[in-house]
Amino acid sequence: MKILLIQPAKTRDGSSASGHWSLCRPYSLLYLKSYLDIIGKHSCEILDLERMFLEQPNIDISNIISTYNADIFGVTATTSTRNEAYDTILAIKQMHPNKLVIVGGVHFMNCDIDTLENIPEVDIVVRGEG
Repeated sequence: MKILLIQPAKTRDGSSASGHWSLCRPYSLLYLKSYLDIIGKHSCEILDLERMFLEQPNIDISNIISTYNADIFGVTATTSTRNEAYDTILAIKQMHPNKLVIVGGVHFMNCDIDTLENIPEVDIVVRGEG
């Protein structure tokens, strides 16, 4: 099974955190990938859109997502990146409507019911440490 874990880009200007962002490594995704590599039953990649956006601010998320054919797409988000995560989730479902989208991270963990009720593109919310 192919799994793609995604850290969304931080592209929104005007938020309370805008101007204070620096590159943040996706440690939670690295931990998940390490575990999946250890059990050896799945192929897993990390797509760090945050890093890509810092290097190339005009990236097209849809074009990038279209190059991946994973069975499962996992998206993480903090509350300050929830809008970018949503844009990423929409791009995934537009390119791969029948693929599983799993979300996690601080924002989704604390807004799990709201997410499932209001974002139909999300299939599963992971709470806690996964």
